Amino acid sequence: MKIDAFAHISPVRYLERVEEILAGPGASAAVREHGPWLREDPVLHHTNGPDIVAASKAALAKATGAMGDWFGILPKAGCDVEETQSGAIAFYFPPAKDGSRGGVFFMNTSDPQGWGRTHLGCGRWASTVCTSGSSRPPSR
Repeated sequence: MKIDAFAHISPVRYLERVEEILAGPGASAAVREHGPWLREDPVLHHTNGPDIVAASKAALAKATGAMGDWFGILPKAGCDVEETQSGAIAFYFPPAKDGSRGGVFFMNTSDPQGWGRTHLGCGRWASTVCTSGSSRPPSR
């Protein structure tokens, strides 16, 4: 089973699933020892809010650039990423229904070390671009 097959799930569940795969019968001991390293190595975690927002914006731009290849329905309005110091770890404020205002994905950066550098590209942006409204009918 490919690990990238789970890129559409939450970052926490993604890492849990990676660990399950690494602990499975087909994984060698050398491979299994790297599971905790992915979660615990400080080099693989952010240290400040602006870096989290910058990495999030880069991941969003990558997803936005490719979404025409993924979806038949494209957003009417764009999406941005903003930093917050309170609330849920991340949350999405949808765009105006008429497309006059884009959506905003808020990243709670009060604990920047809680954001692993691998968390931001794990499918979060697919759900954001999907909920931004439609500009054309689905491809058939």
